[in-house]
Amino acid sequence: MNTLKFRLSLGLAISATGLPMLVLSPASNASIPDTAIISKFNRTTDFPLIRRGHTSPIPANQDDRLRSWLYESIIIPAGGAWANLKFTYKNANVPPLVKVGPGSKSGEYLFPCRTTGNATIGWSLINARSGGCLTMRVKADGTAVVNRLPLRYAQATGLADPAHSLLIAQDSVPSKYYCGAIANTGEWGISAGAASLEQACTEAEQQCSGSAAGSECTIVSLGDWQPTETDLVASMVCTSSVADRRGEPISLLNSKSGNPSTIESQLAWLAERNRFLNSKACVPSIYGAADAIVSPTTAEPTLIQTRSIGGSLAIDVLAGSVHITSATRPEGLFLVKGTGYRQRENRLASLDCPAIYQTEAIQSFLDPAHWSGEEASELRGYRRAFCQTGPQAAAPSPGGPSFIFNIMPTWNPRPYPSPSTPSSPAPSPNDSSSGSVDSL
Repeated sequence: MNTLKFRLSLGLAISATGLPMLVLSPASNASIPDTAIISKFNRTTDFPLIRRGHTSPIPANQDDRLRSWLYESIIIPAGGAWANLKFTYKNANVPPLVKVGPGSKSGEYLFPCRTTGNATIGWSLINARSGGCLTMRVKADGTAVVNRLPLRYAQATGLADPAHSLLIAQDSVPSKYYCGAIANTGEWGISAGAASLEQACTEAEQQCSGSAAGSECTIVSLGDWQPTETDLVASMVCTSSVADRRGEPISLLNSKSGNPSTIESQLAWLAERNRFLNSKACVPSIYGAADAIVSPTTAEPTLIQTRSIGGSLAIDVLAGSVHITSATRPEGLFLVKGTGYRQRENRLASLDCPAIYQTEAIQSFLDPAHWSGEEASELRGYRRAFCQTGPQAAAPSPGGPSFIFNIMPTWNPRPYPSPSTPSSPAPSPNDSSSGSVDSL
């Protein structure tokens, strides 16, 4: 049961370097999902499990639903287990399709738009009004921090567990939350560091409403971080107030690294910088060093696979193209199909697409029998768009280099001094993962 209106409004634009990425279309009313549905699942010795808040996980069933943001997750045990998820908003299907698992280690999906471990994610027919999870936060290993259910939700659903809640309260460090809101005029508001998601989003809406009197403000971004994390990144994607020569919107991506004691001021510095530039429809994110933010950059079918290779995140683009932001790539990275990214080594890899296509994980994702039946056309689109490159160096992406772009102009406002940006690590030797080789 959600008490806030979370509506994501995204469109396609061209960055200042000529590379595409998604930006907000303020006139749109698309939304992030209000429901995730288990379409089909597979078990080996153990069932996939559902966690709701801090209650004990229970075995999942087909057609089970998740509806409470950041409070509900699906745990996939190690081995051959997997779960296929589809999403809806107001009972209408929205992208993406997500397969969590299988993997040699357990994986997890945190509602609405976050995965840990092995996953396959497909976006299709993306446009300014498609909504859904048009940005996914992905991670190699670890267990997602499922936050405590709001008391009114726990009581209404019978999920309240006083004894367990007391243990959690004594032994855990509370999360901090951020939220972003925009108006249909492109004005925006942000909040970071709140003690609850409700507080963060209320503050963001109030700030947005103060900047856009008489306009409706809607929530477009939300998330949390742990105060115990040592390295964090704050980023903002905005739409420039000035169009390019063709009249197309220009996206502005800017990120800064920090830690739990500085990350809120880092995000405030980015916000002040964008307000000085009169940027529109800004969407904030705060994430950890092990996370990456992935977004499709085309309306064509886009398919990615995330894997854990020795505890390090690997992202393979199998159809379409994506934009990736991470602690090792805070300036952003644009990848086309046939190309992968290895986060720990901070390098690209070319993919052996025919070999990946034949794997059980991909064939299972593309099998209409593993879905509800209405996804057959979309699945055929992924098959047709699947990359064909063999084990050789990936070709440069059309229209420019793969490495992009911190395009914000030099500007140093007071009172926030410009934080330093860590240098990129040197590439490491080849990984031994199946289906990929180093890019030159």
